[in-house]
Amino acid sequence: MVSQNLLEFASKNYGFDVNTFKVEYAITFPDQKREIYVFNKDGKEYILKCDPCPERYIRYTRAKMDFICYLAENNVSVASPLKTSKNDFVISEYENGINYIITALEKVSGQRWDNDDPDKWNDRIFYNWGKVMGDIHHLAKDYKPAYKHDVRDFYDGHYWGSFFDCLTAYPDVYNITTELLNDIVDLPRDKDSYGLIHGDMHPDNFYIEDDKIKVFDFGDSTGWFAQDIGIALFDALWWGRKDNKGNNFTNTIIENFLKGYLSANQLSDFWISKIPMFMKYRQISAFVPWFFNSDDTEEQYQKEWKCNIENGILFDEYDWKSISDIIENSSRYNKQGKVVIIGGCPRAGKTTLSVKLVQSGKGFSKISGDQLGDAFLRDFDRVKTLLESLVEDAGAYGVNAVFDYYPDNFTLSDIEKLPFKDKLDIYFLGFPDIPVDKIKYNIMHYAEPTDWIYAYNTDDDYLEVVAKRIYDFNIKIKEDCAKYGYRYINTGVGDDRAVILNSLYNEIIEKC
Repeated sequence: MVSQNLLEFASKNYGFDVNTFKVEYAITFPDQKREIYVFNKDGKEYILKCDPCPERYIRYTRAKMDFICYLAENNVSVASPLKTSKNDFVISEYENGINYIITALEKVSGQRWDNDDPDKWNDRIFYNWGKVMGDIHHLAKDYKPAYKHDVRDFYDGHYWGSFFDCLTAYPDVYNITTELLNDIVDLPRDKDSYGLIHGDMHPDNFYIEDDKIKVFDFGDSTGWFAQDIGIALFDALWWGRKDNKGNNFTNTIIENFLKGYLSANQLSDFWISKIPMFMKYRQISAFVPWFFNSDDTEEQYQKEWKCNIENGILFDEYDWKSISDIIENSSRYNKQGKVVIIGGCPRAGKTTLSVKLVQSGKGFSKISGDQLGDAFLRDFDRVKTLLESLVEDAGAYGVNAVFDYYPDNFTLSDIEKLPFKDKLDIYFLGFPDIPVDKIKYNIMHYAEPTDWIYAYNTDDDYLEVVAKRIYDFNIKIKEDCAKYGYRYINTGVGDDRAVILNSLYNEIIEKC
């Protein structure tokens, strides 16, 4: 239990009433007991963490909290840190010669997993579990740490040395561990494979609410993305591969987790092949704490665990080859589809281009803004949901989609608000150099029998108004593209319009 002194110190810095403080629950590990504390502030509940750690760990913790804030700001469902009255993420206090690092995070809503409850252990949960990890890794690639020098490398020595020294009592296990660690440390480290990770996203470190995953209890280090996946998958299978009815979830956990992950972040086949390596690392790491327990039952458990490690077995019914085969088969989802947005004025060529993409044989489906209607396009949340579903399908199934529309209701500033905009290929077409009288001619000359001009009685004055509106909007689109950094293609001057559109078509197809 946290001491009264530390509690009052935390209360003063975080501004909460000590009378709202309580022990939520306790977790017992083989080598320790951990209590989870909760307090109330301004009608919200927060988790208070009070960890005995060396003072140097303050900077690691502060860097971790900054990263979690970044994830929350980018719509990842995580437990957001609470800042102190001095606008800091972390405080520390010495007591009885021990330094305690204290942090507070928002208490997330939801329920714990239960592999005997179909509502809390199913394909959709496995998918969303993988997806939220993929979202974290995707965002980590562009994260600029506020405390860059304080971000700890996973293999900085903390996880080496004494942690595995006890394994010398088992020479075969120790040799396997040494060889494995040498292989791991030699792996490449680049932006697409290595960065800030959760580090421990097992089922007890998230809550479930309406199939959504809400993550907490982050580690404080960088690591390989495949490492994060391997840890999560090993623990998922260790704890939840079977329910009490004998149902086996092994294949569906791996397949749906990877499907969700790859919908949010892509990994090469090389890195997917390394996931079993990190599952093996987790298997050995999980063995070490049990080593210190002398209970007779645990001694038998240690013998079984040792035997599995020495013989390349994950669990009784699965060796590493069978697990590797399941992971390899699941990597068929490792093909990212494209979601192409083509915006533009009437007669700029957006429909012509999108139809050509559908006819390309690349599996494009077409969604037309004209068919959705103005009311739909004015509803940001509906358009966001539509595009988000296209992005998820592109990631999960490798399918392509093109969305063409006139950006007067769903504007370029709206696109800027999309948290997944970097997963869209966006093009805007226009002809800002063409005068109003030429636009009037194009409206009549290129009109199809199904166009609005034949559906309504239009006179020259009305055509003049429409042409002027198109002219003004052409200018606005060009200016907005420059403002927000989106690609603008002038389809009305220079080379023949068909040549310009064909060039853009070839560019899009080459990316598929």
